[in-house]
Amino acid sequence: LLHTFVDESHLCRYLLKCKDCGQLYFYEFYEEIDWKEGNDPQYCTFIPIETKDEAEKIAKMSPIELLQFSPRLQDD
Repeated sequence: LLHTFVDESHLCRYLLKCKDCGQLYFYEFYEEIDWKEGNDPQYCTFIPIETKDEAEKIAKMSPIELLQFSPRLQDD
């Protein structure tokens, strides 16, 4: 973990660096609250990036805007 952009209960955004290869990643954990059913969908996204400046720009985007990035690793 190199930098924390947001660290809340339903939204976390970090700048991560791989310990093995040094690749930088923008990471997001996002959870939508389902007030009726209680089955809250959760999403984790890893976007490979080149610089911290790039991560700062991505950190200002909405969760849906992150879908424009490819390649990315995503678990939902």
